[in-house]
Amino acid sequence: MKLIGSLVLAAVVALGQAPADVQLKAAAHKAEVEGDLKGAMEAYRRIIATNGKDRAVAAKAMLHLAQCHEKLGQAEARSLYEQIATNYRDQAAVAAEARERLAALDGGSRPSGGLTARQVWTGPDVDPEASITPDGRLMAMTHWETGDVGIRDLGTARVTRLNLKTSWQDSSDFAETPVFSPDQRQIAYAWLNTKDRNYEVRLSAVEPGAKPRVLVSNPELVYFQTAGWSRDGKSILAVIWGKDRTSQLAWISAGDGSVKVLKSLEWRQPQRIALSPDGRYVAYDVLEKQNQQDRDIYVLAVDGSSESAVAAGPTHHAGPSWTPDGSQVVFLSNRSGRMDLWSVAVRDGKPQGAPQVVKADIGSVDPIGFSRTGAFYYVHNRSDEDVFAVEMDPVTGKGRGAASRITQAFLGRNERPAWSPDGKWIAFLAGDTRAAELARSLWWSGRSRLARRRSFPRITNSDHGRSGSTAARRSWGRRGGRKALPFTGST
Repeated sequence: MKLIGSLVLAAVVALGQAPADVQLKAAAHKAEVEGDLKGAMEAYRRIIATNGKDRAVAAKAMLHLAQCHEKLGQAEARSLYEQIATNYRDQAAVAAEARERLAALDGGSRPSGGLTARQVWTGPDVDPEASITPDGRLMAMTHWETGDVGIRDLGTARVTRLNLKTSWQDSSDFAETPVFSPDQRQIAYAWLNTKDRNYEVRLSAVEPGAKPRVLVSNPELVYFQTAGWSRDGKSILAVIWGKDRTSQLAWISAGDGSVKVLKSLEWRQPQRIALSPDGRYVAYDVLEKQNQQDRDIYVLAVDGSSESAVAAGPTHHAGPSWTPDGSQVVFLSNRSGRMDLWSVAVRDGKPQGAPQVVKADIGSVDPIGFSRTGAFYYVHNRSDEDVFAVEMDPVTGKGRGAASRITQAFLGRNERPAWSPDGKWIAFLAGDTRAAELARSLWWSGRSRLARRRSFPRITNSDHGRSGSTAARRSWGRRGGRKALPFTGST
């Protein structure tokens, strides 16, 4: 009787007359009882084609279809799981199962709970401006021993260089902010051309020795930050700085290098730009006010049609990243008085509810982004070095009270303070620290156990030569920008 029943159901499905749940059961019976995976796959494809408007049915059918491909050892399984995780986020249970299968295919597993973290790379050459492939296997980075573009296998730690240059003796040129194309066959990056004394946007095949192609080279444009690709691989998202120190979000054609401005950011100095997994929105951070360090985070539609603030206010919000399903933006903020990792739900480019703390007191980190399995990669700056100021007794030469940190921006990455001649300003370098580690955290609720590393400052004398104040420094850095802040203490 069971055999007859299955034949009848199969015939009804073929005619497209059975309800969707009956079609799903018939296809599942064919796969699990009869062992006819190929026949079941054809049935699931028909269900998807005839029930496209019923997202719940289509998502379930696609999940079962992916499982059939997986059982047969076929690569199509991964593609289908990715489609479900990206395009069917509203089908929460099905999307979650698809992400779990992706994690299993990548050799991972779902943690029992908490935000767990492990170190995957440490040393002076960790690049905070690197990018990762969706599977979390490869990282495009600047190979700072040479200035070349490097591709690091995070599993084996093997680095393959593109051989765009040989060494620093060869030239002082170098690459920055490399990003993989969607098919991982090309890398777009900013390139300092020291011969012509300007920055360029270049494109190279992921083949050592391949000749790069210059997309943009304009002496009026002084700096570029490549940030991502459109899903069709035809355009590159970048930030462009002009000689007047204003910046623009723009799309650069991967074909002819033409530039289409998405939004002018004027003086607001964006730091991190992140494309949503579905390619519809851009999250970015910018200065809240001129001559201040606090930042706000916005989400902008890729066609410029809408924009919303998702993290704003009189505190520091920076480093936005999208979760793999595109439902949340994760960011850094000191709104609690310390640097925490937060997240805010986002739907159709607008914030949903109040932000929530993901990990308290995360310290000085630079986010790199998520893999599709939910692993969050970031650079943890270990040195915790900063610029401090303390009031001095001109008679005893001893400090009066505790030293105070002069800025909350770039925590752990400020160095080389120098007083202005009138004693009202402190100039210092703010940027990337030399000692860093790349951490990988799995994205679930809770906290990680990344240990905080502390060190004590070395005291250095002020430069303006007057009694009353001195700057304390904890310094160890490689690259950064000169900052100047007013000092309001006693002099």
